[in-house]
Amino acid sequence: MEEEIKPRTLAYLRSAPEPEYAAELCVLDGDYYTVICMSDQALLNMAQKATAIMAERNFFKGEDNE
Repeated sequence: MEEEIKPRTLAYLRSAPEPEYAAELCVLDGDYYTVICMSDQALLNMAQKATAIMAERNFFKGEDNE
């Protein structure tokens, strides 16, 4: 039986302090924070997926697009 992954809270997404990484992602998991540095490609993949999800939810629908 598969274990369901519980949603976590995004604390922040910002430029990474290390020059070899594009961004730093921080997620709040209960009382703990998980920080992950992301490559340029990982950040691009995340942006593409986020844009697709927003489009599926009609996020971009405005008065001009109705």
